Amino acid sequence: MRNLDAFFLVDRKRVQAALDEAGASNLQPTCEWNGKALIALACFEYLDTTIGPYNEIGLAVAVVRNDVKPRLGHWPQTLKIPMEKWASLFSICRSL
Repeated sequence: MRNLDAFFLVDRKRVQAALDEAGASNLQPTCEWNGKALIALACFEYLDTTIGPYNEIGLAVAVVRNDVKPRLGHWPQTLKIPMEKWASLFSICRSL
Protein backbone atom coordinates (compact mmCIF):
# COMPACT_ATOMS: atom_id res chain seq x y z
CA MET A 1 0.00 0.00 0.00
CA ARG A 2 1.11 3.53 -0.77
CA ASN A 3 -0.32 6.53 1.04
CA LEU A 4 -0.13 10.30 0.67
CA ASP A 5 -1.74 12.68 3.15
CA ALA A 6 -2.07 16.43 2.72
CA PHE A 7 -3.55 19.05 5.03
CA PHE A 8 -5.05 22.35 3.90
CA LEU A 9 -6.61 25.42 5.43
CA VAL A 10 -9.91 26.23 3.71
CA ASP A 11 -12.31 29.13 4.23
CA ARG A 12 -14.50 28.14 7.19
CA LYS A 13 -17.67 29.46 5.55
CA ARG A 14 -17.11 27.21 2.51
CA VAL A 15 -16.56 24.18 4.75
CA GLN A 16 -19.74 24.98 6.72
CA ALA A 17 -21.68 25.38 3.45
CA ALA A 18 -20.45 21.93 2.33
CA LEU A 19 -21.51 20.41 5.66
CA ASP A 20 -24.93 22.05 5.37
CA GLU A 21 -25.36 20.80 1.80
CA ALA A 22 -24.42 17.27 2.90
CA GLY A 23 -27.17 17.31 5.53
CA ALA A 24 -24.79 17.81 8.43
CA SER A 25 -25.88 21.31 9.44
CA ASN A 26 -25.77 20.21 13.10
CA LEU A 27 -21.94 20.10 12.81
CA GLN A 28 -19.30 22.84 12.65
CA PRO A 29 -15.54 22.83 11.93
CA THR A 30 -13.45 22.71 15.09
CA CYS A 31 -9.77 23.12 14.08
CA GLU A 32 -9.41 26.55 12.56
CA TRP A 33 -7.10 29.55 12.30
CA ASN A 34 -7.98 33.03 11.07
CA GLY A 35 -11.33 31.94 9.63
CA LYS A 36 -9.91 28.86 7.90
CA ALA A 37 -10.78 25.25 8.79
CA LEU A 38 -8.26 22.40 8.71
CA ILE A 39 -9.10 19.67 6.23
CA ALA A 40 -7.19 16.50 5.38
CA LEU A 41 -6.92 14.71 2.06
CA ALA A 42 -5.72 11.09 2.10
CA CYS A 43 -4.87 9.12 -1.04
CA PHE A 44 -4.28 5.37 -0.94
CA GLU A 45 -3.05 2.96 -3.59
CA TYR A 46 -3.62 -0.66 -2.64
CA LEU A 47 -1.34 -2.83 -4.77
CA ASP A 48 -1.76 -6.37 -3.43
CA THR A 49 -5.26 -7.31 -2.23
CA THR A 50 -7.56 -10.30 -2.57
CA ILE A 51 -9.77 -8.26 -4.93
CA GLY A 52 -6.92 -6.84 -6.97
CA PRO A 53 -5.30 -3.39 -6.92
CA TYR A 54 -7.46 -0.33 -6.34
CA ASN A 55 -7.24 3.31 -5.25
CA GLU A 56 -9.08 5.19 -2.54
CA ILE A 57 -9.42 8.86 -1.59
CA GLY A 58 -10.59 10.26 1.74
CA LEU A 59 -11.45 13.84 2.64
CA ALA A 60 -11.90 14.76 6.29
CA VAL A 61 -12.65 17.80 8.38
CA ALA A 62 -12.56 17.93 12.16
CA VAL A 63 -16.06 18.77 13.40
CA VAL A 64 -18.10 19.07 16.59
CA ARG A 65 -21.85 19.39 17.15
CA ASN A 66 -23.20 22.93 17.12
CA ASP A 67 -23.93 22.73 20.86
CA VAL A 68 -20.22 22.11 21.64
CA LYS A 69 -17.77 25.00 21.79
CA PRO A 70 -14.93 24.24 19.31
CA ARG A 71 -11.48 24.02 20.83
CA LEU A 72 -8.12 22.75 19.72
CA GLY A 73 -8.15 19.57 21.83
CA HIS A 74 -11.17 17.87 20.23
CA TRP A 75 -9.60 16.36 17.11
CA PRO A 76 -6.23 15.19 18.49
CA GLN A 77 -7.95 13.56 21.45
CA THR A 78 -10.47 11.78 19.21
CA LEU A 79 -7.77 10.44 16.90
CA LYS A 80 -5.46 9.59 19.83
CA ILE A 81 -2.47 11.19 18.15
CA PRO A 82 0.38 12.35 20.43
CA MET A 83 0.30 16.12 20.83
CA GLU A 84 3.93 16.51 19.75
CA LYS A 85 2.95 15.29 16.26
CA TRP A 86 0.08 17.80 16.15
CA ALA A 87 2.43 20.63 17.11
CA SER A 88 4.44 19.94 13.95
CA LEU A 89 1.29 19.82 11.84
CA PHE A 90 0.00 23.12 13.24
CA SER A 91 3.29 24.90 12.55
CA ILE A 92 3.28 23.64 8.95
CA CYS A 93 -0.32 24.75 8.38
CA ARG A 94 0.34 28.20 9.77
CA SER A 95 3.15 28.70 7.26
CA LEU A 96 0.90 27.97 4.24
